[in-house]
Amino acid sequence: MQLNHLNYVAMFNLFSLEARQKDYRAALLALQAALACVLLIKGRLSGDKGLVRRSFELAEGNFEALVLYVLMEVREGGYGEALKVL
Repeated sequence: MQLNHLNYVAMFNLFSLEARQKDYRAALLALQAALACVLLIKGRLSGDKGLVRRSFELAEGNFEALVLYVLMEVREGGYGEALKVL
């Protein structure tokens, strides 16, 4: 799923819709995507690599979070860790 870091409201609305339709698997995926968006925003603003990493772990395909995490690692000299996640 391709995510825009600002789509957390849309993803939460999708979660609500899927839950009302009793498609709990789709609802869970939408909720994970919403949380991933929020973590990415908070991680970017605070410079917290842990939040950014958790964002791309929650939402596979969250390319923006992956790139930001790698850049944060490289800035701190964590080349090995950056290569591990790629």
